[in-house]
Amino acid sequence: MARQKFVHFVPRDQPKKRPGCHKKSQNKSESRQKKTNKIQRSRQMRKDISIDGLKKETFSLDEMEKKIVLNEEVNIDPHLQHNKRLLNLNDGYSKSRDLKRVASIPTLALSVWANEYNGSNNWFSLPKEVQTKILKTKLNSNEFKYFKTAEGKL
Repeated sequence: MARQKFVHFVPRDQPKKRPGCHKKSQNKSESRQKKTNKIQRSRQMRKDISIDGLKKETFSLDEMEKKIVLNEEVNIDPHLQHNKRLLNLNDGYSKSRDLKRVASIPTLALSVWANEYNGSNNWFSLPKEVQTKILKTKLNSNEFKYFKTAEGKL
């Protein structure tokens, strides 16, 4: 036989690799681990998270009680830092001395205060007299002094 030269050799395409799996068959513990990972991913998919600026809302499904749970989180640290800057800025009066800046309160705090008063989270459904009474008591206490943007009592 004569010797042949491979001058016109063209390499063939390799088969595509299987993503995330390098073996054709898995052992028992690997297949069980894969099943638990799928279950964990399906539990995670039952949550819906929406982030709007400083507010984070998480809607999740409670399978035991068959209810939808809403969890609200608000990052108020930037809000409090801004209030501290305003507190140290000036006395809080406008240039014409007609208006005075008193406080800047996150809406979540208002809904918590409304819930403490009547069990409803709607702050704006409360009468104005009740709102002013709650604001005076809360803002004059030392617990909520970082909501104030100017010195003085209400």
